Amino acid sequence: MINEDVINRKIKNSRDKVGMFTLSLFMCAKK
Repeated sequence: MINEDVINRKIKNSRDKVGMFTLSLFMCAKK
């Protein structure tokens, strides 16, 4: 049985990582 909450949490975590990565790239490009 797959726990939906666990999957959603993993998706959210990966999204946050990508978001932080994009944000840091954006900040570097702005300088």
